[in-house]
Amino acid sequence: MSTVFSQVCRWDLTAPGFARIDLDLTDTTAQLLSLHAELSARFLAETGRILICRTSERFDQRASGPLHRDGGPDEALLLLAYLPTITHSEPRICDFARCAVDQGMAPAALLEAHNPMFGAGAALLAPYTCPIPGFVPERGQIVVINNSITAPGEGMLGLLHGVTVQPDPPAPRMLLSMQLVPADPVYDPPL
Repeated sequence: MSTVFSQVCRWDLTAPGFARIDLDLTDTTAQLLSLHAELSARFLAETGRILICRTSERFDQRASGPLHRDGGPDEALLLLAYLPTITHSEPRICDFARCAVDQGMAPAALLEAHNPMFGAGAALLAPYTCPIPGFVPERGQIVVINNSITAPGEGMLGLLHGVTVQPDPPAPRMLLSMQLVPADPVYDPPL
């Protein structure tokens, strides 16, 4: 799992910002929780902060989705567990942080000026977009994505993600999603 951390948690553009691993279908939840614990321990060792689970949900995604960043704080990771399906899908990632650096902009400013959901923004980001290598819808797998929007020197550098789905025949395409966010490990109770 140490390779997952080094691939996903990036503060410069040398790492890809995502990782794909095979999913053990005997206990999907346990595997996600174990991955969360391992990432959090390494994050604590590297940054002095832990990763807490901000959101967790299970849903059936049968429709395509444009490139986007999930909401949440400026620094976040996504753990997306894809259960096996016969529905054809092609998840993709976009290195918008690299595009922002190439354009001389902060990542947040890039998204503000060039929304990827519209023609000009999509065209600008197209060279930075690719399918997730090795993704096979019929196999269970976890995709870990850096969902941050901070600028270089201010925090982790993130990616956008999206998916093309062709539900023919229509079949469930179940995902378990966890959003992990950095937090101070010392609990400070309210007054």
